[in-house]
Amino acid sequence: MAIHVMRRQRVDRAVALRELREDWWQLRKAVQAQRPEAVLWRLQRVQKTKGMHRLTLAEMLVGSGTIR
Repeated sequence: MAIHVMRRQRVDRAVALRELREDWWQLRKAVQAQRPEAVLWRLQRVQKTKGMHRLTLAEMLVGSGTIR
């Protein structure tokens, strides 16, 4: 049972990192388009993902593709 839960958490975290990568990309586009409401919405979404999945800053940067 514990193994199944750990695998699911890993899968959920992988999906969250994939979505985070897309959110960073959309955030960058919103900044370039000078759309402050879109920027704030994306930042809130990133913060929510970070809290829900207990991601560290390093995991977020690597997951978003900022650092390779």
